[in-house]
This record gives sequence, C-alpha cells and structure tokens, in this order.
Amino acid sequence: MIVQLVNGLHFITFLRQNSKIAVLRNHRVHQVQIGKVIIWLGLPQLLVIPLVPRLMQRFDARILIGIGILLFGGSSFFTSHLDSNFAGPQFYIPLAIRALGQPLIMVPLSAVSTAGMAKGR
Repeated sequence: MIVQLVNGLHFITFLRQNSKIAVLRNHRVHQVQIGKVIIWLGLPQLLVIPLVPRLMQRFDARILIGIGILLFGGSSFFTSHLDSNFAGPQFYIPLAIRALGQPLIMVPLSAVSTAGMAKGR
C-alpha cells in the first residue's frame, strides 16, 4: 500500500506537472515563466519540512499523513479543471497547498515505515 501511495504521489507531482509544462512549452512559454510557477511548489516545502518532526512529537503520524493526503488531494482537485487557457497565477494557490501537504505525507510515512526495523539494519 505504501508503494502505491508513493507511486500515486509521484504521478500527481511530477508526471502530471510535466505534461502541463509540455503544453506550456508548445505555447512558447519561456522557462523563467515556468520556474516562477514551479517555485511555489518548492519554497513552502522548505518552510514546512523542518516543522514536521515537531508536529510528529505532538500528533500521531497517521493523523499528519491523513491531513497531508487531504491537502494534496485538494490541490489536485483544484487543478483538475485547468487547461491551456490558464496561466501562472492560477497555479500559485494549488501548488502552495500541495507543497504544504507533501511533507506531511512523506516525512511521517517514512518514519512509520521504518519504525519496526531493528537497530543497525
């Protein structure tokens, strides 16, 4: 189940975004313009990732994973109707929400998946 979740997250995050970027490139959008949009996926993650271990001390990891999946799925729902007529500003809020949700999934999920391993393995 964890492998399926990670594969689904990979598809939504990278492959789907790359297909949208390919559509943008066909419309002669410059790489700097694409970078200004995609940076909304990276910068919020840099702010959230250091906070996730502190959240894991206060809350159960399964709750954080659930909140992350809700945020990630909600951002995918927000971008499901976009087509080639939409531009950068329409991507900012969904990408920021996705950037908040992804660390809430991946960090606790890796902690939960490795919790049962013996020390020194």
